[in-house]
Amino acid sequence: MAMRKLNRILQWGIMLWKRLYKKATFLLLMLIIPFLVIAYNTTAQEDSGVITVALAHRGDEMDPLTRQIWDDLQQSELIYYIECDSPEDARELVRSDKAQTAWIFDEDLEASIYNFIANRNRRNAFLTIVEPKDRTLLKMMREVLSGTVFAHCTDQLYLQYLRENAPELNEVSDQQLLEYYHNQNFQHDLFVITDVEGNIQSESETEDNYLLAPVRGMLAVVVALAALATALYYIRDEESGTFALVPLRARLWVELGCQLISIVNILIVVIASLAFMGSIQNWSSELLSAGLYALCTAAFAMLVRRLCVGIRGLGMATPILVVVMLVLCPVFFDLAMLRQVQLLLPPTYFVFGIYSSKYLLYMGIYVLICLVLCRLLDRITHKA
Repeated sequence: MAMRKLNRILQWGIMLWKRLYKKATFLLLMLIIPFLVIAYNTTAQEDSGVITVALAHRGDEMDPLTRQIWDDLQQSELIYYIECDSPEDARELVRSDKAQTAWIFDEDLEASIYNFIANRNRRNAFLTIVEPKDRTLLKMMREVLSGTVFAHCTDQLYLQYLRENAPELNEVSDQQLLEYYHNQNFQHDLFVITDVEGNIQSESETEDNYLLAPVRGMLAVVVALAALATALYYIRDEESGTFALVPLRARLWVELGCQLISIVNILIVVIASLAFMGSIQNWSSELLSAGLYALCTAAFAMLVRRLCVGIRGLGMATPILVVVMLVLCPVFFDLAMLRQVQLLLPPTYFVFGIYSSKYLLYMGIYVLICLVLCRLLDRITHKA
């Protein structure tokens, strides 16, 4: 008897699964996922940055040290650099708002740095910064410039300090002092980066392109949208009598099964897309998070269906909920002051769940609360 019932459930599930691929809206949602990933990956390969800096140097020939500093600066993906042929070209980019600031380096930069260290005053400055206004963000950019340039000034600063403060080393040549300096095994990792669980992250894990950061949140919203679309399908099935032979007390679980069949299909594409992006660091955590998120979005959509009362109400609520999730959930930015509100919406758990195990626990609690509310609403409306 049990085997017959299980076989019937499996046949029912396969029929519902096949039926999904005949629905245009479901196929469209599945196509949206790889489209988002391909679009963001394409964008990430292009020149990008939150601020544009024009680089220029004085003189006809670029100093080797200038070239080295420029190469060091352009390791950052947050700043987009434009290399100009002359200081005037760099100034023109700032005047025309094609760059927010210009950094102009003196010719024979190494000698200029030596002169500045020997006599530190504005007249010996070896860098000129051109800015239209004294903006806070541009002040932060100066810290990037200072940190990069300083690394190339340390030799001269080291020698000057020893010559001024250690006269007993006057007989030692500059070359010997520098050899000693460079042979020291300095620890350059001043910071240890960890996740909220305290796990140390490797450098490669912290250098993901910032343009790809919203993709996970957007895919989470697509999954939630698929759950809401499945709720619309379920209403139509109820109206057409598809589940007329199912006892009222069992319909909650039938609806949950319909939701999971749809959502799991969508999540398979989501996980494959994240893997294509190289965003999956831990497969076990990712699959656990995806499984719980399937339950989370299913329970959420089931509760929303009951609150909206009818296909028209749910149809009107769906686009509003999608916009609310995109704005309030940590998709493009994290509004931490609204964390309590964010926890009412499923995408929050999928975004944070991969970084913090407590959000996996929260997902389980979220599912239980939603299912209990669904059961209570069914009893109130005499549907269970």
